[in-house]
Amino acid sequence: MAGTPSSKAHKTPDVPAEVDLKPVMGLVAILIPLLLYTFSFYKIQVQPVSAPKIGAAGPGNNQGDNKKKPLQLTVVVTKPGFAIKMDPEVAGSVNLPSSISIPKKVFKDPRTGKRILEYDYPALYQKLYEIKKHFKEEQTVHITGAPNIRWQIIARVIDTARFILKKDHFKDLNDFATAKVDTETEGKKIIPRFLFPQVVFVVME
Repeated sequence: MAGTPSSKAHKTPDVPAEVDLKPVMGLVAILIPLLLYTFSFYKIQVQPVSAPKIGAAGPGNNQGDNKKKPLQLTVVVTKPGFAIKMDPEVAGSVNLPSSISIPKKVFKDPRTGKRILEYDYPALYQKLYEIKKHFKEEQTVHITGAPNIRWQIIARVIDTARFILKKDHFKDLNDFATAKVDTETEGKKIIPRFLFPQVVFVVME
């Protein structure tokens, strides 16, 4: 008499479950246009450029000449702090200094309560916002830094220079870091308001 077949002999072999990639592909389809949109505002360019020299504004031929001449707005990042430089003649046409120094400032760390020496990003934003009021059509800011400046600092300077915030006075560094970007309506879309959207990296001579 034949024995009863073992249950192991009829065991269905394990079949790997199919991985549903549709959610992942959908996420990628969303992220790629978003990244392209974000980086379309950056103009990454390495070029030898002499930043505007410090000095008094020279006499211009007329106001029309100043409008045609580029502002050459430049933010220089160094270990002691920031320096904003502009063409002396163009800046002088609206009674602005051609060079503005923004040294580091002591802030209170909201996490530890300790006092730390940090770059004064709120002051940098306020100065750039003031410049924008005088040159509403200006779109470009040049950014450069010393070789030992960390990229995180440069990235934060870019964010500071690109967007207009909903307020222009800040009680501390944390208040600035949590400030909301102002928006405006373009057709049916709500878009951020830009301060200087075109960022150019330059090498100082």
